[in-house]
Amino acid sequence: APASATTAAAAADAARKEEVLLQEVPHDICMVQDGATARKVVDYLIRKSKEAFTYREGSRIFQPKVKRDTRRYFACDTEVAYIDIKSESPVGHGCVNCFSIYCGDDIDFREALIDDSSTPSAVGAPDSPTAEHTSSSSTPATTSVNASSNASDSQQLLTAEHAGPSSYPTSTNGCTSSSASDPPQLSTGSLPPCVSSSSSLPVSSSRPSTEIPHSSAGKGSEEAPPFCPSRDDPSVLSASNPTSAHCPSALGEGADATYAGAGGGSSSSPASSLSGDQTSSNGPASTSPRDQANSSSRTSQSSTPQRRLWVDVWPEVEKDEQGKPLWKDAKVVLKPEHPIIAEFKRFFEDDSIAKVWHNYGFDRHVMANLGIECQGFMGDTLHMARLADASRSGKKNYSLESLTSDHDIMKELGEVDRVGRGRTIRRKVAALKPKKSMKERFGQKRIMKDGKTEGKLLEVPPIHVLHEDPKFRPTWVEYSARDAETTWLLREALYRKLKQSEWRRDTHLIKKLQHKPQTLGLDPENTLYEFYQQYWIPFGRILTDMEKYGMMVNREHLRKAQVQAQKDRDANLQTFMAWAKSKVPDAEFMNAGSGSQIRQLLFPEYPGTTAGKPKAPSPSAGATPSRSTTPGPGGEEGAGQKRAVSPKPKAAQLPGCRTFRVPRPQHLIDADVAQGVKRPKKHMDITLHSIWGPGKDKGQLTPEVMTATGAAAVSIMVLKSLSGKAGAARKALEALVEEEERAEKEMLEKISAAVADEMKADEMRAKLEEKKRQNLPLERAPMPLEDELDSAEAKLFGATGDVDEMGNRSYSPEVDEDLPSDLEDEEQLEKGPGAHQAEQQAPGPSNADQQLMRAELESEAKAKGYGKLYAAMGGGKEGLEACVAIEALCEVSAIDKLLTAFIIPLQGDNISTPYGNGHRIHCSLNINTETGRLSARRPNLQNQPALEKDRYKVRQAFTAFNAGEENGNTLVVADYGQLELRILAHVADCKSMLEAFILGGDFHSRTAYGMYDDIQADIAAGNSYLEWEGEGVPDKPLLKDKFASERRKAKILNFSIAYGKTAFGLAKDFGTSLEEAQQTVDRWYADRKEVLKWQVETTNRAKIEKPVPFVSTLLGRTRPLPDLNSKDRRKAGHAQRASINTPIQGSAADVASSAMLAIDHCKDLEKMGWRLVMQVHDEVILEGPKETAQQAKDLVVKHMAHPWAWAAKDPSLQEGVQPLRVELAVDANTADTWYEAK
Repeated sequence: APASATTAAAAADAARKEEVLLQEVPHDICMVQDGATARKVVDYLIRKSKEAFTYREGSRIFQPKVKRDTRRYFACDTEVAYIDIKSESPVGHGCVNCFSIYCGDDIDFREALIDDSSTPSAVGAPDSPTAEHTSSSSTPATTSVNASSNASDSQQLLTAEHAGPSSYPTSTNGCTSSSASDPPQLSTGSLPPCVSSSSSLPVSSSRPSTEIPHSSAGKGSEEAPPFCPSRDDPSVLSASNPTSAHCPSALGEGADATYAGAGGGSSSSPASSLSGDQTSSNGPASTSPRDQANSSSRTSQSSTPQRRLWVDVWPEVEKDEQGKPLWKDAKVVLKPEHPIIAEFKRFFEDDSIAKVWHNYGFDRHVMANLGIECQGFMGDTLHMARLADASRSGKKNYSLESLTSDHDIMKELGEVDRVGRGRTIRRKVAALKPKKSMKERFGQKRIMKDGKTEGKLLEVPPIHVLHEDPKFRPTWVEYSARDAETTWLLREALYRKLKQSEWRRDTHLIKKLQHKPQTLGLDPENTLYEFYQQYWIPFGRILTDMEKYGMMVNREHLRKAQVQAQKDRDANLQTFMAWAKSKVPDAEFMNAGSGSQIRQLLFPEYPGTTAGKPKAPSPSAGATPSRSTTPGPGGEEGAGQKRAVSPKPKAAQLPGCRTFRVPRPQHLIDADVAQGVKRPKKHMDITLHSIWGPGKDKGQLTPEVMTATGAAAVSIMVLKSLSGKAGAARKALEALVEEEERAEKEMLEKISAAVADEMKADEMRAKLEEKKRQNLPLERAPMPLEDELDSAEAKLFGATGDVDEMGNRSYSPEVDEDLPSDLEDEEQLEKGPGAHQAEQQAPGPSNADQQLMRAELESEAKAKGYGKLYAAMGGGKEGLEACVAIEALCEVSAIDKLLTAFIIPLQGDNISTPYGNGHRIHCSLNINTETGRLSARRPNLQNQPALEKDRYKVRQAFTAFNAGEENGNTLVVADYGQLELRILAHVADCKSMLEAFILGGDFHSRTAYGMYDDIQADIAAGNSYLEWEGEGVPDKPLLKDKFASERRKAKILNFSIAYGKTAFGLAKDFGTSLEEAQQTVDRWYADRKEVLKWQVETTNRAKIEKPVPFVSTLLGRTRPLPDLNSKDRRKAGHAQRASINTPIQGSAADVASSAMLAIDHCKDLEKMGWRLVMQVHDEVILEGPKETAQQAKDLVVKHMAHPWAWAAKDPSLQEGVQPLRVELAVDANTADTWYEAK
């Protein structure tokens, strides 16, 4: 290529990377900033909602090859200030400062701004509440409306539209671009005032803040707000108009794309539309941006249709002195006159207007903060994308940016062109140019502390600054308006994609519900879009209803639980730290939550490839200081200052040692301050080695799991295997310590008795001497307790000798000579005289003996439930103490999880709102798992500990409103029993499982009975019972008690096989060999051959599915498994397990969601005042009046047992249709708290 072309390409690439902020708002955006404009626009929206959407010739999207959906959909999006979406619930938090609407490219909002005297306000719409606000505005930047236009002007606009340019030009300084394809410009008097002028921008003198910005919305991604494709190619710049290339478009021009402008006509390149004179023939002279800002209104000369709508509501919000919105009763305080919000309230609360969103739950709640209760929900592109592809992984996610950048999705908007007798199909799709991130678009270099120097890091100003500052305002308007446009385009693309996907429901389910049978090929009436309309649209509304209503929490109970949990945590942490310090002196200052430091203690030879090398010892560790006054570890150097001595790194030069930098304890810092150190050090170095001593670069443990970096894993599962069964080592240690204390007490008692006897002997000797002196007759002296006294002294001192007739002991001189001469060796003194020589003379155990001892200790540990650390520490008290210490460390982690995930967050105001005399928490519920199970955030209630492990009774904090009062509310908690196993029995049509469920009773005991011959023989001999059906206590043991181990294995197998586990995974769970685990699995399948057959057929059928392997659930939702045919055994194995797990887990999710729909359809529950407040796994919770609790419970059980009765075609089936081969068992209770209902 010529050098000039190469230079131009490089310049274009640089311009693309360094896009500047816009100087003014693009002309295709209609800005609403006053009440009068708001009224006209809302009337226009309501009027257009009655009209069908039309695909016009020359539209930017092509006619779909599927059945057309001509209903008018309005894509809506909000931008929100003062909210942290990672920690705050949108219910009662976050204030909308603007929102945008887009409803197709056959709309032109210029029509709304022409005099509508001949057009009614709206079809059937009530009188506008803001009729008196015809030309006033609550913001200084008021845009007046020209009322002198007539109906003919509207026709001129429409004519101009259809003959308009093919691209969206950006006006520069009040002028528009022109090209050969531009139509004749309309006269100034015939056009409405320009409401997209930058002259309406509020002037702000505030500088962009450097604080971390609050996210504008939760658009399916927590890292950054979502983005979408840009409009025109920014690489095309004009020397006379450097900003004209920055008017974005949802679809750019590709190499083979047939791109047509919104106004129709022939396509022209951006270069042609930007060349030549940049002013309109009828336009005024160019004015500077400052002149524009000072102008109250500007007449538009652009012929660009205004497709996008942007509404500013920030001026109608009451704010405090710092500019933050005021709140009252979890609602934003509005100004007395708020005409814009009042007008658009009519639009958003109209249930007949179909609205689509991206992450509807977020937008609905923040709009409710303004007093707008959104109605007419007809789609969430986040849910539609999840339904279309449940396995987007890697860099692909469900953010608006990622979805609209996905060619496989957005290609649905293109045109199919057959080439060469239909052999080649080429889809003409406009090139997608993803929008830049918020940081790239608005990022400002951080100013250093000196106030002048620019740093390298970029910081995004807060949302309210982007909204108000003229520097960012035009770009911000375009950025926020684009979200609604791309949401609409994404909905259109996903609609077409879902309409081309078969809805493959369970055949038995279809037959029972009397639905239309499935046919070969694609049935237009049975696609995944029909599933979305029938199930997930109402389900999405239910989820947001539950989020909004919330659930009552008892903060006082949580406060008490926090106090107790903190005490338990501190006690367990002290147990571990004391043990670690006894092995490694510097461990006193280690971070018990640091994986690398824990790894250094347990697996010193497996630090991983990223581990740093041991640091050289600091001067305080033994090096000679080069100056007379050397700073200690606690502070900086200072003349004559004394320093608090920090622990010095020890043995850093020895193998197996590693130096870590840790925070200094506060008491050392305080000591430095007290001694006059001006800047005490906040960190210090500590040296850690293995618990087997310094200088040993190898430990006594073999890692169970290795990380990707080659480090030994120290996860909770690994630590639990080291500590053993919970409580086993602790109980044994307590028993051992108790035995030692008892023996010590007995010894002391014997010594005390011996000493007392000695005192009596001394007294008798004194009397004897006195009698001898007085020549009195002698009395017979009692025999001294020589044996007990000798035994006690021998144990204490290791002494031997004789006792003379007066009770005095004489020590053997050989024993005295054995005492060590070095009295500083306290450890040798404790061992007793002669021990030193004995150690020198006694030979150490051989390797074979050591291995034998280790094997015996490991066998003892396995039998008694101790962990692997027991044998590694040599067993005995030492081994038990090690197991207890690691168990305490696991307890610290478990308590920390409860504190940080539940106990503390549930007391916070960031996820709750005041309600009566208490608070309701508003959990975020999302359909964002690959199986379709619900997930929860803020807090994640799905990860709550099991009921038997809920030591602080967190569930007891979840209660009902006024639960303690007679006329208060209560809870109904209903849960499915063994739902996954019942679904497995249904899909596999397994006879033995179906019979077991029909018979009822303990399913896991029946599984064990079918697996083990010895259990069958024992029960046949009458030595035990399979189950007890009589009254009172059985006269023989039950299977679950006598064969508890076998029943436990059967239970694990029941769920593990349903989840797709293999013998390899079960061997780890059972702690057995692979061969033994495989034998157990084979015994399970021997009685359930249908399950094995179903699993093989399901996986093989998924492998041949096109275009990628996938599996389906009961209701026909699909999960792609692209790795099922992978040559990578690890990936293929994971996909194979998912092919078995997803139909079970996903179908369980189908049952749970259908049950919630059935409950929501129940008019009786609604009349009694009962409503859903929570769903966790297979469990639903309702709240309502106490007086109707029993009736409500019965209705809930009925609907959960028959979750598809509402979907049956025949009304006679709606009272008891059972579409599965096995009944669904439901357990329900009523109580004032969740814990009590369990």
